[in-house]
Amino acid sequence: MNYLFVFLTIITSFSAIGQEKPKVYHSFDSEFFATLTVVPAEGIDTYYVNYNGFEHHYDGNTLLYKKFKNDLDEGYYLKLLGMPDINFKNEGYKTVRSGTLVSYSSVYLDNDTITKVIYSGTADIVKANNIKEQYQVRQLNVVSKVAAKKLVEKSVGSFSTTCETNVEIDIDWPQFEIKKRKTSPAKLSAYMKALENICTIDHDYLEVIQEIEKIRVIPSTQTDKHEAKILNKTLYIEIGDDVTNLPETSYKLIYDIL
Repeated sequence: MNYLFVFLTIITSFSAIGQEKPKVYHSFDSEFFATLTVVPAEGIDTYYVNYNGFEHHYDGNTLLYKKFKNDLDEGYYLKLLGMPDINFKNEGYKTVRSGTLVSYSSVYLDNDTITKVIYSGTADIVKANNIKEQYQVRQLNVVSKVAAKKLVEKSVGSFSTTCETNVEIDIDWPQFEIKKRKTSPAKLSAYMKALENICTIDHDYLEVIQEIEKIRVIPSTQTDKHEAKILNKTLYIEIGDDVTNLPETSYKLIYDIL
């Protein structure tokens, strides 16, 4: 008998049994029908969360969360990685549905809405993989330097039009290439979008942003970190490959220094 084969078969079977399945939740007490899909991610207690139908700018998007146990009661919550937001809570509450007592969770969004959702089944593998791919697209992970340059050019053009200003873009391409991160400058697009959104808040923010004459972009020393500062009318941005939830964290980084 091939004992190695038997051993590997047993291990594989237990792994398959213990693997967490992607879960689908749907709303039941709101005026709209919303679905939330939670897919286990690569890190310990991390999950991709996809939103649809919440009448919120998260709709159609996938964000990355970390799972934590509640401090004072049963259940858990999901915290947006890199941000203080807690958008999903399971606190052990129950409701009656079709004569049956079932558990429900709550989705909290920044438009002051609270949507109650109940578990409705597992997501198929195709949908789960699509959700993972959506997150990578949102992270501006591209496959070539040419694609990175196109993204940067497009975002800079949009920023210049919206904020009625022109800035010099200085990307240290050689340093990115030395670190084998030649596509990372594509992520500058997220920071340009942040600047564009901030300049529309009010005239004061617009004036501050219009004072920026140059944006200098270099790779960060730690791939999961990013930094930004303004000095002598130059905005310095250090870009990391593995900064989570880039649209949200890049906005917060830029907003906090203005």
